[in-house]
Amino acid sequence: MDEKLIQRLESAVARLETLSTRFPAASSSGHAADAPDSAALDPSIVAYDDLMNQYLARVSAAADKIGGQVLEVTKKPDLAGLAEFLKPLNEVIMKATAMTEGRRSDFFNHLKAAADSLSALAWIAFTGKDCGMSMPIAHVEESWQMAEFYSNKVLVEYRNIDPNHVEWAKSLKELYLPGLRDYVKGFYPLGPV
Repeated sequence: MDEKLIQRLESAVARLETLSTRFPAASSSGHAADAPDSAALDPSIVAYDDLMNQYLARVSAAADKIGGQVLEVTKKPDLAGLAEFLKPLNEVIMKATAMTEGRRSDFFNHLKAAADSLSALAWIAFTGKDCGMSMPIAHVEESWQMAEFYSNKVLVEYRNIDPNHVEWAKSLKELYLPGLRDYVKGFYPLGPV
């Protein structure tokens, strides 16, 4: 792998690890430490936390109601596993894609929408205009466009049958547009630096 890419991924993982330790442990007096971690006040980390709480929570809640493979493919990694999740991003995308191959599941369109949308997370690998990727904001939008075809199929198929599936599809879209897109636009329009 390119050294720059590895450095950038390690930097992103370090920021996410900082997020996982955002709230200091209680002191012996039972109160949280008075001095907050400077990284916890970083606007990009606060915005990331808001993105997870606002959009990913909705996707997860809708997936919980549906259950099965839909829940498995949209499961939020725990904070300890988040750093591990980012390192082999390609493996995660390949696993999600493998779930769409072979015998078609009843939730094929759900699985395909989720698997195709995962490529939006690769915006973090943007190393400059010569890296072969679109700019990060455009990359997130283009990745969603690829997944939107299947998301729309879920909306059409379940619009009068089960509102949980409709909520899942709508919340998945909002996770990426405006959620991730606005996060990238606000803090990393030129990629992680």
